[in-house]
Amino acid sequence: MQSCVVPPRACLKARLQVSLTPVGALPIHATDLVIGMERYFGQHHHPFRETDLDLIRPDTVPLSCFLNCSGPVHPILLTRFLIFRMKEKIFELLGRPDYVPANIPELLRGLSLTPSRQQELQRELGELERAGQVARIKGNRYIVPREADLIPGRIQITRGGRGFLTPDDPKLKEIAIDANATGTALHEDHVLVRLDVRPLGRRAPVEETPAGTVVRVLERRRTQIVGTLQRSKQFLYVIPDDPRLQHDVYVPEPKDVGRPAHVGDKVVVDLREWESRHTNPEGVIIEVLGPPTAEGVDMLAVLRHYDLPLKFPGNILQEVRGIGNTVTTAECT
Repeated sequence: MQSCVVPPRACLKARLQVSLTPVGALPIHATDLVIGMERYFGQHHHPFRETDLDLIRPDTVPLSCFLNCSGPVHPILLTRFLIFRMKEKIFELLGRPDYVPANIPELLRGLSLTPSRQQELQRELGELERAGQVARIKGNRYIVPREADLIPGRIQITRGGRGFLTPDDPKLKEIAIDANATGTALHEDHVLVRLDVRPLGRRAPVEETPAGTVVRVLERRRTQIVGTLQRSKQFLYVIPDDPRLQHDVYVPEPKDVGRPAHVGDKVVVDLREWESRHTNPEGVIIEVLGPPTAEGVDMLAVLRHYDLPLKFPGNILQEVRGIGNTVTTAECT
């Protein structure tokens, strides 16, 4: 496939319509589109291939959808650039020295957006919050996390229940989290941690590890767990196989799972929302693997725990068949 060169801004802008309207009647100026193109494909004369467009949408967009002045720019592509520009404007507003934490209506005014774009703004803020790039504080107001000593990162939980946060920012140190301060976080969740504030007048020990408290789970690493089904006098619960998951999971009687569930069976549980550390998490049994002593159940439990496929993909198997099972003398030297 031939390489193409993005023309300089003035040339490219001349080849675009002055104002373009994608699906949803969201107007975008040609200048905004050009800025987005430059951010994705580098400086004015950076070469790129048509396959590079896969970075913006799942399937290849013909190059003519960008540069053909006789036809419109592809609406999906254009919508992507609109989203890109909105995120940039959000960061710009929240990063201003005079910015005061604002809620959705106030952000609409600050970004000069019409009320009709509120859902669009909420959707983008939700994605940024899950990514740990913005934080929602009291009153549903949004800020840059570091302004409130909030650090997003990936938490590792030990068998003893303590946590250690690896911040998303590689320049920051690891943060220690006490077992009572992990909130509803599970091992390897993406979380938001508030740094503990040292009392005034107290000096920090040399090389002291920062400490913090989990204030919000941004994204679960896993939504399913494998464990052993047990029954108390009042309800069913599952003891997770992973010792780092230290809370039993309450479950209702399983339905439509293909086979009856008995106490002591290995089961797969789909976790539901867990909002308070003071209550046990809840879930629903979605698969009964069988008694742990039954043949193959232990292996199946490992596969389900790590979300591994039962079979290799067809293209992999075909490639292996092409290699054969004979080792030549030349391959041994």
